[in-house]
Amino acid sequence: MDAEQQRLATQITSRPAFVVAYGNTGIGKSVANLYSFPRGIHIAGWGALKPSVSTVGYVPPAIVEVKPDELMIGRLRDEVSRAKAKYKDADAVVIDDLSVVITRTARGMESKYKDGRKLYGVLGGLLGAAVDEWASMGLHTVVDCHEKPPTYETEEGGPQPRGTLIAEGGPALPGSMGPAIVKASTMAYHAVVDPMRRPWPLAFRAGPHEGHHLWLSKDRDNIIRGRGPANLAEIMRKAGYKVSRPVGWEWHEECVEWAAQAILQGHPESAVLTEVAKKVMPANGKPGTGPFALRWIVRDTQSRVELRRADPFGDIRSLGINF
Repeated sequence: MDAEQQRLATQITSRPAFVVAYGNTGIGKSVANLYSFPRGIHIAGWGALKPSVSTVGYVPPAIVEVKPDELMIGRLRDEVSRAKAKYKDADAVVIDDLSVVITRTARGMESKYKDGRKLYGVLGGLLGAAVDEWASMGLHTVVDCHEKPPTYETEEGGPQPRGTLIAEGGPALPGSMGPAIVKASTMAYHAVVDPMRRPWPLAFRAGPHEGHHLWLSKDRDNIIRGRGPANLAEIMRKAGYKVSRPVGWEWHEECVEWAAQAILQGHPESAVLTEVAKKVMPANGKPGTGPFALRWIVRDTQSRVELRRADPFGDIRSLGINF
């Protein structure tokens, strides 16, 4: 790759990501985002942020409360700008349950747009403008949504569970916004429960693998091919994006990298993570120590190992081609 090609490649890959994760309620999407974006500007109701204290072990430095107002997206753009000016090291805007933001913005616009399709087209444009503005500020945009199941052909007797597929499952957003937001995204993952994953049974799925063609998904960075860890921070680091750790906890990166390399070299996972625990568990006042921090490191280590073991050229090797 010559200098000009390298310049173009950098330009292509340097834009902040627009990430969508959708799935059933109560399976851990909000918790996953709190782990991944400790320096994010979190747009959420107070209830959605409770796991930051009870499970993850920190309080987000920048919080924008979701209120029942009628100009939600416009207000959020202003508040994010103020938050970024105050917290200059913020690296993402994280919206918990995008459908709430869309619905509340729509209320204030219904009298102006009688045609629902036009209304939601305008809303999509407003959201796209906000994502572009935040990207220009160096901020990733990360949203989560509930899921809408696949729609099948309806006959007189009601929905046919195995009839002709009308629309794939996807984000539970009004009108055609679900497919539209997946189309506009950099990554769009379907969050599912995977009981085989220990100790955290949440996974992300993408691509038409294992019957997943019934659900919308996307991965322009080709990180998740089928099923992978529900850890956006590690997914995005693997794709080359910068995702920060909590202030004062930056030394966790050395622990995660050391542990991941040791496991990949064949050392038993339990023995490696026990060595990590010896560094982290003395809660001696040093930032990033104690059981919350250990859980964070273990989670990132497991995800990093899984992502590195995934073969980016497995599609070719599956044909029996060795290289």
